[in-house]
Amino acid sequence: RHIVQVQDSLKEKVNSRIGDKLSKFDSGKAPKINREITTTQIAINYVKAKGAVPLVPVNNVKMANEVLGCLGWELTEEEVLELDKACKTCGV
Repeated sequence: RHIVQVQDSLKEKVNSRIGDKLSKFDSGKAPKINREITTTQIAINYVKAKGAVPLVPVNNVKMANEVLGCLGWELTEEEVLELDKACKTCGV
């Protein structure tokens, strides 16, 4: 349960961080990056941040969009550490 709360919190932080970065671009010049990060995307990018290759099944358009939404952004070192701490409290 704790890891879910951390993911939800990070989802908001990442969405805000990406929004702040994109707002600095001139109108119409911002890159096309997902601005509605999900907890699934947080988990996928966490796996990538740990140096592994996430193997995510893609059986429909919704799942494909989840994976595509991971492109163009990464978790910060602080966000990875926050997830590491949450995993330890869960015994993972």
